[in-house]
Amino acid sequence: MFIKAMKSIYKAIGVAESWLTGLLLFVMMLLVVYIVVARYVLKISTPGIDELALMMMIALIFVGSGAGTMEESHLKIDVRSLIFKSQKVLDITKFCSDVISMVVCFTFTYLSYEYMLWAIGSKLQTSGLAMSLAPSMSVLFVGGILMSFHLLVIVVRGAISFKKRPTGASMEGEA
Repeated sequence: MFIKAMKSIYKAIGVAESWLTGLLLFVMMLLVVYIVVARYVLKISTPGIDELALMMMIALIFVGSGAGTMEESHLKIDVRSLIFKSQKVLDITKFCSDVISMVVCFTFTYLSYEYMLWAIGSKLQTSGLAMSLAPSMSVLFVGGILMSFHLLVIVVRGAISFKKRPTGASMEGEA
């Protein structure tokens, strides 16, 4: 029952990330169209809107990276299969790579948390909109949490599949 509830929550988080990513992309596109029309057709400056579009892009990247981590669809160069031929060794190296990624992501999340706290305490503002830097710095922390959470799930799934599989069997296709 608990596992089923956790799977439902995990799926709901993934759906929310996908919708939020789409919404951020849509808003960013509207802002960029407005900027282009204002600058080149209406001949007016849009410094605050430029900053807002940049903040949307930062949010899109970090929320989208959480969704990409969930789907394990990040761009990566996999040379393991060129070096190792044994499926067992490939599975072990993938698991080790996932653990290293998770540790790096946890470190990034901690550092982005510290950066977010600094941004909140510093009272620094953007030049165009004169708004606090805290919201754009908070997006780094939220993206780190999402990526760390998904990497933790990937590592736990990998560990469970190692434990469950018979000796010599492959992890591919499981999880």
